[in-house]
Amino acid sequence: MTLTIGFVILFVSILIPGYIFLRTYYFGEFSKQFTTSENVLNTLLSALIPGLIIQFITFCLYQGFFDNQIKISEIVTLYKEIVNEGIELGKNSKYFLAKYHIFMIYCFCLYFVAWISGFLLSRVIRFFHLDRKIKILRYKNPWYYLFSGEVFHFKKFKKAVNVLDRPDLSLEKVQMTLADILVKSGGKNELYSGIVIDYELDSKDPSKLESIYLFDAHRYKVNELIEGNANEKNPVSIERKAIPGSVFMLSTKEMINMNISYVVEKLDNAIEEVNKRKKVRNREFFTLSILLIFLSFIFYIFYEGTWIPSSIYHKFMKTAKWYDKVFLLFCYLQFMQVFIPVKSDDGFLSFKKDLITKIIILSISSSLFVLVQYIF
Repeated sequence: MTLTIGFVILFVSILIPGYIFLRTYYFGEFSKQFTTSENVLNTLLSALIPGLIIQFITFCLYQGFFDNQIKISEIVTLYKEIVNEGIELGKNSKYFLAKYHIFMIYCFCLYFVAWISGFLLSRVIRFFHLDRKIKILRYKNPWYYLFSGEVFHFKKFKKAVNVLDRPDLSLEKVQMTLADILVKSGGKNELYSGIVIDYELDSKDPSKLESIYLFDAHRYKVNELIEGNANEKNPVSIERKAIPGSVFMLSTKEMINMNISYVVEKLDNAIEEVNKRKKVRNREFFTLSILLIFLSFIFYIFYEGTWIPSSIYHKFMKTAKWYDKVFLLFCYLQFMQVFIPVKSDDGFLSFKKDLITKIIILSISSSLFVLVQYIF
């Protein structure tokens, strides 16, 4: 047993789960914070700590739900014997490796826990706005917070809003963001303005802005006045010219500064709006909880859970083929759909929308499943 094989197994069981966690944790506007363009050593070190934590969590779950005969000490012993060249594998390690299908199921659970952990943790942080309240949880993309207006929910900005008596910046919803951008081009300074549509970050440093997309873009040109019309106080004139085209992409690699203005939506009744948002948040949290509970039971469709008190279930698991379990998984997913709300036309989550369609599909798929089991 060589060190190379040991490294491969450690890589599969620790580093890959850590990488999966980080890949799902940094999503959407924050996805560039963790990319494959980083140094390989930095990537491995970044994935090491979450990989170890996920390994421990997965093993505790696996031991409790699947195989309570395996102990943590046996896993540690296995890793030691694999890594140390020239040491013969012990009896327990050989027994564990002999049951390769158990190891494969364990790896599947490991990667699933890594994926769901990164996915849920990032969504919980964003859902409860923890990144706005706790700086250490804040993503390394200041441009998103700035262009979306979320920067005014930061502690220091909130304090400034209160001191300046500007409640409009905390109670009003940002609809559009206007930007005046001064860049250096050909040795000269040029000023552009427009409505911010989207932006691109530097692939190596996500805290730096690489380019910005502007709608209704304008360019400002400085004209020197002729001698006869010269004015001591205003020797030049500034001409504002519209840039033809639908969308203007401006490179910001040599940006000098930027001024931001917000177009906000007036709230006629701030208290009513806050209550609506609370209802939406509560329903989203309920949906997330239900989804997590349902997903946790998917494992037991493919691997028998000895703790489930159902003779029908255990009989099915002993006789079912792989395609039977896939069919059951399809029915189970349809069952999940009934309890998961969808967005209605008014933008709020609703359990009633498409409910009849969901029940019909569930009834048909369940009937077919029972019929197939009865016939075959």
